[in-house]
Amino acid sequence: QQKITLTSFTEGAYSIPQIGIPYERNGSQGSVFSPTLMLEVNTFDVGEATELQPIKNIIEEPITFWDFLPYIIIVLALTLIGLVVWLLIRRNQRKEMLAEFEKKKLPAHIIALSKLEKLQQAELWQKGEIKLFQSQLTFILREYLEDRFKIPALESTSDEIVDDLKKTDLEEVITGKLKNILQTADLVKFAKSEPPVEVHDEAFQNILGFVKATIPQPEPEEDTEETDTSTAKGDPVND
Repeated sequence: QQKITLTSFTEGAYSIPQIGIPYERNGSQGSVFSPTLMLEVNTFDVGEATELQPIKNIIEEPITFWDFLPYIIIVLALTLIGLVVWLLIRRNQRKEMLAEFEKKKLPAHIIALSKLEKLQQAELWQKGEIKLFQSQLTFILREYLEDRFKIPALESTSDEIVDDLKKTDLEEVITGKLKNILQTADLVKFAKSEPPVEVHDEAFQNILGFVKATIPQPEPEEDTEETDTSTAKGDPVND
């Protein structure tokens, strides 16, 4: 069996002639012929293909992560900007609150005198709580120095506080007494020293006297009345 493929690009009727096929049988040779075939070729109807066709719908592509990426970036950027603005507003509010608190805050000497009075009423060293007494006494002193003289006493060592005190206008005698008080407290807190009983009361009285002696004095008001009077007594004007 043999297949023959015919190709034609022109419409019409075609005659396929006989095709001879030789063969050999029992020593004799011969040929057989295929019948004559008629082949009709028809073309496609291309009339409809040349006409304008309606616009097809847009084929939607599947949504991927990259489609959402620009929106994600925008949202993150807006969130970051909002966070920065919120932090700035909060910082300004805290500054305003702190400034308002500073205005309403009691003067340093009033706070120190109030705490010294409470410490005296507690009678800690009389009860044998020497370390606690010295810790609270020197804390009151450090806090007062920081508020009154703007010395970072709460964060400084005793020697650093003494060095800062020497830069102020305090007398050397007062600085020396405060140095002894701080050093005594350090010995009690860190070396477990037990100084004589009178040392505690003396330290308390020295700090109490120091606070009272360094209370800021109000600035004297100008005598505007005298100025107004002298102005009114000027030379008379001659007509």
